[in-house]
Amino acid sequence: MTKPIKIILFLFIISLPLFADNNLKASSPLFPIFQDGKYGYIDKTGKIVINPQFTDSSSFSEGLAKVRIGKKYGYIDRTGKLVINSRFVWASDFSEGLAAVLKGGKFGYIDIAGGIVIEPLFDDAKDFSEGLAIV
Repeated sequence: MTKPIKIILFLFIISLPLFADNNLKASSPLFPIFQDGKYGYIDKTGKIVINPQFTDSSSFSEGLAKVRIGKKYGYIDRTGKLVINSRFVWASDFSEGLAAVLKGGKFGYIDIAGGIVIEPLFDDAKDFSEGLAIV
């Protein structure tokens, strides 16, 4: 093996623990908590990661958590940033990249970017499973 290849390989090997630690932190679960009348999130050590500020919340699913701000639901990422505006009367957790939402008195589906992919046309809607959902 030539010297430059040995150096690159050595740098890669010694950096593996750093990558593993970052990936572990990114995948560590967050848990909803209820404190002083609001919902927030803690990590597995009990440290508050997202301050209690929501009227309602759910567990993270496919990288996003459903939260209610006032009377409407939206979705946050693991940093607490609102990534899908709270504009839905009701919303489900994500399943197979889609979440059922209630808008205008009917149920439809959004994708993880918040775009409507199945127009709200249904009187009821369940989570997707194996590419199908009961509506």
